[in-house]
Formats: sequence, structure tokens, C-alpha cells
Amino acid sequence: AYLGATMLRNVVLAAETFEAFRKVEVLDLEVEQNHALAVARLAQEIACPEQSEDAFVAGLLHDIGRLALAVAAPQRLAEVEKLRAVDPDRARHLELMRGLRHDHVGAYLLGIWGLPYGIVEAAAFHHEPELVASDSFDLLCAVYVANSLVAGVDDEILGPFVERFGRGAELSAWRELAVEAVGEGSK
Repeated sequence: AYLGATMLRNVVLAAETFEAFRKVEVLDLEVEQNHALAVARLAQEIACPEQSEDAFVAGLLHDIGRLALAVAAPQRLAEVEKLRAVDPDRARHLELMRGLRHDHVGAYLLGIWGLPYGIVEAAAFHHEPELVASDSFDLLCAVYVANSLVAGVDDEILGPFVERFGRGAELSAWRELAVEAVGEGSK
């Protein structure tokens, strides 16, 4: 009763999703889970209270397309992952050039599974939130900022984005929460 039926369904869905991809060899599943959990915790903290449950689920599932690609195109994804270890920006470019849009694949899956539109949108645009017109700091913004902070994106990039919504003063506190979320994920 405390969690609510919707939140419980979403958490079970996320757990089962990661379990279904246990045999993936291209990605380190523990690293993927720790990243997803850190983004989920942080997104839940920085989202507006009425979206906190969906923010947690969106953060948990934002990279689900990576797992799907690891199953469907393991050799192509392995090439991208090898580059990601040394140059994440070039890896993202290679991913785009190879047609391995994990964000779009993930959004497609989440849409098929019937998750709420905000969660699907957060997966689809968590690397490019500027492609979605928004007047408020919504679910997509929370996931984008959480993912960026967990990945270590600097304030020069994030500052103007969060300032656009009048939340620039919170960025340093969010960065501290990100450090805590990453630390909790590695336990």
C-alpha cells in the first residue's frame, strides 16, 4: 500500500527487464544496473514531487535500449562500447552513424510495454532534451540532468540547461546527490 500499485508494477517490470538480459555479453550488466539505479535515485530526488515515482522508473529504464541492442546487434554494439571506454563523445557519434540509437530503441520498447508517455519520452530524448519543447522542469529534464550528473558532465554544459528553468542554484546540491547515488549503486 505504501508504494502503490503503479510503482510496484513499474519496479517489478524494471527488475524483470534486467533479469531477462542476464546473458548479455557485450555489456557489463552490473555496471548497467548500477548506472540505472543511480540515475533513478537522482531523477526521483530532483523531479517535482508529483512525478517522483515516474522519474524513478524513467531513470531506471532510460538505457534499456542498450540492453536490447546488446542482444540484437552485439558485434556492432561491442565496437561502440570499446570506443566509449576511451572517448564517450566519439562513441555517441559512432552509435548514431551505425544506426544504434539506444534511446529510440528503448523508447520503442517502453511504448510497446505500455509505460506512460513521460517515461517513454524520457528514454527517447535523455541525450537530447532540447528536441522537446518544454516550459517546465519535467520528467525528461529530471532524467537528462540525473543521467548527465551521474556520467560526470560538467556544469558548463548543464548550467545553462537548468538555469533555463530557474533551477540553476540547485545544481551543486544535485551534483552532491549524484556522488551519493553513484556510491550507493556500487555497494
